[in-house]
Amino acid sequence: MNYTSCETPSDPFREVSHLSTRFTAFSSMLFALALFPGLPHASAQANSPRSVPVPAQPPAAEPSASSDSRLITINVSVADSKDAPVAGLTRNDFSLFDNKKPARILAFKTLGSAQTPDRPSEMIIVIDAINLEFQYVAYTREQVDGFLRSNEGHLAQPTSIYVVTDTGVSVMGAPTTDGNALAQTFKQYQSGLRDLRRDGVYAAYELFSMSVQKFMDIIGTVSDQPGRKLVIWIGPGWPMLAGPAVLEPARKAQQQYFDTIVRLSTVMRQSQVTLDSVSGGLPNAYTYYYESYVKGVKSVNDALIPDLSEKVIAAQSGGIVIPPDFGLGINLAKCVNLSSIVYQISFDAPPTEKTDQFHSLEVRVDRPGVKVYTNTGYYDQP
Repeated sequence: MNYTSCETPSDPFREVSHLSTRFTAFSSMLFALALFPGLPHASAQANSPRSVPVPAQPPAAEPSASSDSRLITINVSVADSKDAPVAGLTRNDFSLFDNKKPARILAFKTLGSAQTPDRPSEMIIVIDAINLEFQYVAYTREQVDGFLRSNEGHLAQPTSIYVVTDTGVSVMGAPTTDGNALAQTFKQYQSGLRDLRRDGVYAAYELFSMSVQKFMDIIGTVSDQPGRKLVIWIGPGWPMLAGPAVLEPARKAQQQYFDTIVRLSTVMRQSQVTLDSVSGGLPNAYTYYYESYVKGVKSVNDALIPDLSEKVIAAQSGGIVIPPDFGLGINLAKCVNLSSIVYQISFDAPPTEKTDQFHSLEVRVDRPGVKVYTNTGYYDQP
């Protein structure tokens, strides 16, 4: 991403305008109508529609020693009972299961150690001002500021702050390891007030449509950067829209859901983008509802709106989903710490004649009491 051309000294904030060449633009109106057939589009009540980047063709295949280039590489993080990264594991500690069948690990690599952490090439902190409840805005700003200024303002890797509002995605300058400078820039930023209805199915639809659109903007921008990328999304996530009033008419658009899910999953895995989900506040009745959808979507007929929710995408990318609490700064540090030691596993996808064939993935580690975070599946291609 070229940051220089997007900034001026007098304006440290810029709008996300760069779209990854790996993404193709859909009209936001077409996207919304595909998501919600029969429902009025948000542009009738808000601003003119923006284009929605949707993963197009998958990125070029990972480098492979296999003759048919079917090699797939995933990143694996392993945490102990205190959520600290587990170092010193070897290839023999790992077992891989593809569609519940043992799969051969063709390549294994350790990134980082307890003495020499291997940080992601960039960390992006996203503050979701669209869905963040008003009473938690000041708390979130305070916690992010404290996190940036901790360790005397020395950040472990280049870090950016994105603020998602009704009107766009603002970026607090170029990635930097100077936490104090980034905190000062963030302090000067005043997010716009939301002008959205907050009740009823149409309001929830508007929040969902707008949130997914902004999320795709960000992934489209981040995916072009080299190396591992850690995106930490701060907020409760967008509405999952699981009620019958939405799900039944939306079944007409399941092909569009499925195509988006497949492409997004592939782009994030091949671009090494991990999404973590954190938020302040208190849990509610919907906090753990996402867990019903993390197993993955096998076919068009299985694709539903909640499959595109933020926490589902985070869990499927190998990220951490931390329930709301009042330890936001601590949880940000936890996300960063866990990403410092990663194990890369490569294996061959089995031959298939079917397009977008879903495969579940499971990685087991021969250590008691550990938690494993990695991609929960992939889509095989002929």
